[in-house]
Amino acid sequence: AKKEEKLFKFNFKTTPLAKHKDLKSNPMLPQITILVNAGVVSGYNPSFFGPNDTLTRAQFLKMVVNAFQLTSKTAVLTANPCKDVTKRAWYASYFATAKELGIVKGYTDGTCKPDQAVTRSEATKILFHAIANIQGKTATIVVAAVGANDVNPFKDINPKDDLYKYIVSAQKYGFMSGYGKQLFGPNINLTRAQAAKIIVNSLNKLAV
Repeated sequence: AKKEEKLFKFNFKTTPLAKHKDLKSNPMLPQITILVNAGVVSGYNPSFFGPNDTLTRAQFLKMVVNAFQLTSKTAVLTANPCKDVTKRAWYASYFATAKELGIVKGYTDGTCKPDQAVTRSEATKILFHAIANIQGKTATIVVAAVGANDVNPFKDINPKDDLYKYIVSAQKYGFMSGYGKQLFGPNINLTRAQAAKIIVNSLNKLAV
């Protein structure tokens, strides 16, 4: 418990702010700064972070694996993690670790689509599986209870959708919200700034 508290409980007040010029007025600056200082994510150069750039599945998975400090039991990759992820790819170890720990499974055709943009709904599922892993639980236990009689908070999500429980749970726990007017935007691509915000917020709320 002490190790988790040291790793995952962040202090927003004492953290020096990131000095990238394109972050000066960004409302997600505190969360971005925390992950920059922790080495989880970096800017393209000292002046440019690119907060509104979308993330690929590989880039988001790297942030999650590093932020949650997830490790694989396999020291050396001896096989390709997915059909479209060779063991020599820069992101191979992140997919290998995530697959080994059950955080991602890949698609039914054996691919992982590393260069495909990650959507907001996909991000919620990945985060809950990461949280479950460090808590020694399963994602079905970690997600908030969503009863059949609960009111759907979002108009653009079908309760029968496989990702519905993850999205509603993220909203209930308070580390991810919609865009207003009961819209979540499940298929909208996640940005670098948004990824930093939900990763830090989820760690603060659920990981300790």
